[in-house]
Amino acid sequence: EYSGKLRAAKFVIDMPYIALLGGYDANFTERDPWKHPTLLRFIRDAKNDYGQGYIVEGALDHRGAIVDGFVFDRRDYNLYQDDGDLMVDRSNRSESVWLMSPGSIVRNCVFVNGATGALLIGTASIVENNVFMNHVGAIVTVRRGNANTPTLVRNNTLLFSWNEKFGQGNVTTGYGIKFDTQARGTADGNLIAFIDNHGVEGFGDPGDVSIPN
Repeated sequence: EYSGKLRAAKFVIDMPYIALLGGYDANFTERDPWKHPTLLRFIRDAKNDYGQGYIVEGALDHRGAIVDGFVFDRRDYNLYQDDGDLMVDRSNRSESVWLMSPGSIVRNCVFVNGATGALLIGTASIVENNVFMNHVGAIVTVRRGNANTPTLVRNNTLLFSWNEKFGQGNVTTGYGIKFDTQARGTADGNLIAFIDNHGVEGFGDPGDVSIPN
């Protein structure tokens, strides 16, 4: 488990071609993200009770950033009612990872328990072999970046994306993968289940998005 400076779990990538690799054993002799989970964790206490938003954030030119083999659990960013229901509007509503420069890669990660989505990523990137579970709104959002190359979202598992207003039925949030306006991408070979509204949502030109397999 890593919580970073002031136990705030804030990690910034602010230069090109940086790889963050988790999944090593205690001696750093074997790497297997599914056998040796590496948690980037915010620790709530009296002096730090809300968190600083994104856990991994791209800044400046961070093209080629790789985030591979981490567990992102947002439970300590959230506030809950006495009956256990999430208090959406009072919880920290930032994604776990935000990467907008081209060539970014997020793979072999686990994202759980977000009061909003899990990942914001730009075009010309890859999102593969991750598990996303139990978020509000859009789990993965692909936005238009500074490149026209499509983003590839492949071989991920996306489970349980909730409408922001539970049980009311008058808000159409709750997406698995969201391709924002002018975003280009392919959603290939993903397992998407238990989504309140749309498994894949395209807000732009339908010709900019493909959904094979």
